[in-house]
Amino acid sequence: MTSKKLICSDKYLKHFVHDVFFYLYSEGLLGRLRPYLTSLSAAYRLALISSEFKLRGVFWTSLPSDSSRAFDTPFVINGKTYYLSNQWRNGGKTNDLQFSEFVNMINQVFPEYEVDVDGEYVFCLK
Repeated sequence: MTSKKLICSDKYLKHFVHDVFFYLYSEGLLGRLRPYLTSLSAAYRLALISSEFKLRGVFWTSLPSDSSRAFDTPFVINGKTYYLSNQWRNGGKTNDLQFSEFVNMINQVFPEYEVDVDGEYVFCLK
């Protein structure tokens, strides 16, 4: 049986997603997202889109005037600074930043990692 290395976990989805992005950033891996970054018509917002996942509004190009909508941790990807949205959902009517799409993105772009839910959200190295 293969054991997995725990990277981070949290019971709150938005904090979990932030911790995963922060870890990937710390490891120098966020550059893998470049092919999927897409500008949205909404001012200052970006999406991550592929045939496997759609995360609309995942990043802001500057901190929004309503600072409760994004984390203030800057992420630099390809020389540009972005701020991660904290408006994540696990189910419901909106389809912008769904946990299931986040999992699909991890599976496609970072296949050496795994996301699971076991009483809380868990991110592991396979």
